[in-house]
Amino acid sequence: MKHAFATLVLVKNQNKVLMVFKKRTFNGTYNLPGGHKHNYETFEECAIRECKEETGIIPQDLKRIGSLYFSFEGKDAFTDVQIFLAKNHKGKIIHEQEECNSYWIDRAEIPYDKMLPADKEFIPEIINEKENTFYKVHFNKDKSYKIEKLQNEISYTIDGNKSSSKLHNLYNG
Repeated sequence: MKHAFATLVLVKNQNKVLMVFKKRTFNGTYNLPGGHKHNYETFEECAIRECKEETGIIPQDLKRIGSLYFSFEGKDAFTDVQIFLAKNHKGKIIHEQEECNSYWIDRAEIPYDKMLPADKEFIPEIINEKENTFYKVHFNKDKSYKIEKLQNEISYTIDGNKSSSKLHNLYNG
């Protein structure tokens, strides 16, 4: 089974949330900063790098608050996405970049109507800083999806070794 790893980062500034508008990927939608993890980095390092690359903001004092597990019909693959809350940050926002635009958006004005349908279901929990946010999302070929809120972390096997999102985050660089 093929696997990929990624992050999402919730960065707050008083009553505002750092969000990105993805221009090229995800069909022009809003999301939290984040992206794919390189093999040599931890999830936390990935969260910091991706947030800085996309927004200019450097998240600090990261706390892991959950994970998402994505699977895809017809593909022997999954993506494990770790969710972080940044208690602090530094840097200056870069509003316009090639791949995305970045914004501080008031919590009352989060553009849920301009997010991917599955994201609308779990992003509110993340923005409300709900710990132990675990979801499994299965995407069908017709772009429909099934989403399931989980009570616990997902465990899986990689190269014959039993693992979980949490264990991978702590021990695999």
